[in-house]
Amino acid sequence: MKMKENSLGRKIISPFLPLYRKIRDGYYAKIGKRDPKELAILLFKKCHGCPINLETPSDIDEKINWLKFYTNTDKWSELTDKYLARKYIKDKGLGHTLNTIYGVYEKSEDINFETLPESFVIKLTNGGGGKYVKLVQNKRELNIPRLRKELNEWLKYPFGLISAEPHYLKIKPQILIEKYLNSDLKGENSLVDYKFNCYNGKAYSVFLCSDRIKEKVNYSIYDLNWNLQPEKITAHYRTHKVYPRPVSFDKMLAYSEILAKEFPLVRVDWYEINGEPVFSEMTFTPGAGFQTYYTPEYRQELGAQLVLPGKNIS
Repeated sequence: MKMKENSLGRKIISPFLPLYRKIRDGYYAKIGKRDPKELAILLFKKCHGCPINLETPSDIDEKINWLKFYTNTDKWSELTDKYLARKYIKDKGLGHTLNTIYGVYEKSEDINFETLPESFVIKLTNGGGGKYVKLVQNKRELNIPRLRKELNEWLKYPFGLISAEPHYLKIKPQILIEKYLNSDLKGENSLVDYKFNCYNGKAYSVFLCSDRIKEKVNYSIYDLNWNLQPEKITAHYRTHKVYPRPVSFDKMLAYSEILAKEFPLVRVDWYEINGEPVFSEMTFTPGAGFQTYYTPEYRQELGAQLVLPGKNIS
């Protein structure tokens, strides 16, 4: 989850930002351990400026949080795990979309960097929101002892605790090393993510993420006819680029609906490599349920697409 601090706050606290975040995160962690729903209520108000309605939820973030706390999320934990999800993808007949993995490790000392190729990607199996990912383009430039220490610190972090996503806490944190992928698109700072918002088994729109540089990322929304809808992204996050329809768009769409069929809500994420879709991940709580990059009107539009299980809410 990424929450935006206002510009005045950034100016005032910029030199003290790491300390501020440490104190804030400690406060959230204390609440999250005691009652994740209480933390979700607090974060929703902080992010959206209004109380959350869990009795009769209407916007998509309210419905995401309703699903968190009033449904069985065991399957979420299994499929959010970047390693365990691979079995589900294979079982659905989509094993050919999986990236090559070089290894899965419980601690960094188990990694033999000598046997790895020159370039690769390191990530945590329980990470999310673009966190705990390291792109290695030339392993000869790595400080291996420092990297091992950093990875072991990653493994200790209770991801999901301060974002009110308790299903992440059920995932065993491991280090996953994958093949380094290069985007089909020229002039990009990073891979382009094609994220299909799926509700009750049907894709509705594509959330496109581009030009990732550390915590900065640009967003755009396309409908299923590949029409850009810039007005649905808040100005702070909106990209000014127009992206071509992926060559493999029809495959991404069909595969997303295969994977999403049994779930009320899931976002299915893809890359396009050499004109073919490569599976990225499945996300059951996009933005942790606090999606400040969507306008309030678009959150309501998305919420209208999702029919909650066992609840007469449209």
